[in-house]
Amino acid sequence: MSTIPYAVGGLFVGWVSRRRQTAHPWSQVAALGVVAAAMERVVILGGAHLTYLAHLDLFKGQEWLGVLQAEALPYYTPAYIGAGLVVSPLVLLAAARAATRRPQAPLPRIQRPPAATRGVED
Repeated sequence: MSTIPYAVGGLFVGWVSRRRQTAHPWSQVAALGVVAAAMERVVILGGAHLTYLAHLDLFKGQEWLGVLQAEALPYYTPAYIGAGLVVSPLVLLAAARAATRRPQAPLPRIQRPPAATRGVED
C-alpha cells in the first residue's frame, strides 16, 4: 500500500514530461521521492505524537515512541524508515521512466461529414 502513492506520482511526473516534451532531470525526480518519503515519516510521527498527547492518561509512564511501535504501528521500525527512504524514490523513478518511455499514441483525426449530411441548410 505504501508504494502506490509513489507509483502514481511517478506516472504523473512521466506524464507531465511527455506532455511538455521535456525530460525532468532524474536527480530531481529522485529528490522528490526522498522528500515525499521523509515527509510521510514525519506526518506519521507527528500524528502518533498528537494521539499520544490526546490520550496521555491511557499511556501513563510509557514513552511515546514505545507506544507508537507497540500499540499503533508495530511495523514502524528503523528498518521500515530506512528502507522506505530508499525504496520509495526508486518506485517513483521507475514509474516516471516507464511513463516517459511509453510511446504517445496520436489522437485520431476527426473529419467533418460532407455538407449534404450535416443537415438542412438554406
